[in-house]
Amino acid sequence: MFSASEADQVSATAMRVSAAELAAHPGERFTVDASPSGELQPRKIDYPFLKHAGFRRFVLDPRLANLATAFLGRRAYLIRDQVFCKPPGFAPRSHTTRKTQPCCSTRPATCS
Repeated sequence: MFSASEADQVSATAMRVSAAELAAHPGERFTVDASPSGELQPRKIDYPFLKHAGFRRFVLDPRLANLATAFLGRRAYLIRDQVFCKPPGFAPRSHTTRKTQPCCSTRPATCS
């Protein structure tokens, strides 16, 4: 549905926005994960649609809207949005048995 280049653009936007949020709010544990050594990495971006034009272009792209409509059987509306950027090795202890893949640094069209 989206080219690798388009997906990479959204991914790069996610990394820039999450890095800026991490720098602005380094102690915020709701959107940040810490590795066992204490290194902080972005965990998620809340309301990305409101934070960057690149996210708005992605969400409003007719290809995504058409896919959502086909899946739901009716027009879809954005009510709540998040981008998850779970880095490998940063899972909470209760999730350490699950393998995590870096989301924001790969293909965001396949992310939650």
